[in-house]
Amino acid sequence: MKLQQLRHFVTLVECKTMRAASQRLGLSQPALSRSIQTLERSLDISLFRREPRRVILTAAGAAFYRQARLVLSDAERARHEVLRAQDGIYFGEVNIGLAGMFATYVADEAIAAVMSNRPNLRIKIIEGLFENTLADLEIGRLDLVFSNFPRVKVHPDIKLEPLVELHHAMLVRSDHPLARKRREVMLAELLDEQWLLIDQVHASLNFEGAFERADLAPPDHVLKTNSLTIIRSLMLEGNHVACMPEEFFARELREGLLKRLNVPQFTFPRRAGLLYRGWAYQTPAVVEVMDALRAAAAAQAQRF
Repeated sequence: MKLQQLRHFVTLVECKTMRAASQRLGLSQPALSRSIQTLERSLDISLFRREPRRVILTAAGAAFYRQARLVLSDAERARHEVLRAQDGIYFGEVNIGLAGMFATYVADEAIAAVMSNRPNLRIKIIEGLFENTLADLEIGRLDLVFSNFPRVKVHPDIKLEPLVELHHAMLVRSDHPLARKRREVMLAELLDEQWLLIDQVHASLNFEGAFERADLAPPDHVLKTNSLTIIRSLMLEGNHVACMPEEFFARELREGLLKRLNVPQFTFPRRAGLLYRGWAYQTPAVVEVMDALRAAAAAQAQRF
């Protein structure tokens, strides 16, 4: 088995047709077909089902794709590390997946500390939804992910290290009529409010489930978005109620711009922290970034 064969295989998986893959590789279709067949013989498995206009991964091929992608990612990383290390200054490179709410909570403090100590460290941050960053972590495009932990099953190779606890709350602007209520607020009082909700499955399930447990239909006036920037702006400019982790609005709560509502029917904690490939070798650069995230998470927990 050769790296070149793995590249051919991965390219064919991602392009889905022999024609598109051969064009991307700059290789003739017969040559690409021979390379794939040689790889299959060496593994003694069929990686694809051939159809007239496309190829479809077998179950074995799907399992092999994940491992092949990891091997290629590690090989490419090793090549870059060796080339850059020749100048004696380069410390390393770290690719981080980040859930959006942590851009201004935990991660910003950690990255600033690392860059101050290691100006020659190369860091790439990809902000995205949990499902996308997890997929990139599994195939080696990312070294680690810092995210909340949705209730989904992850691959056994992925280690979850909880570092912070998030507290979902119902929040309003400090001059909102509901903010003046000192008593407990019941969900029935919130049905006609204008709601803001992050557009993710787990958020919708938790939000709607709270009303259903109270024998209420969920509110009709709900604006869903995957933009945390929009949610923050609308909360500060409008009269909305947000169903969000209060840690995301830590600064606004400290400054008195927003207020938590006392809604006993809606309280549940969630965990967040690091995800990484448990069996993989972690370079000194990756270890340093992970340690900085752990320290920042501990510091934030004490402040909040």
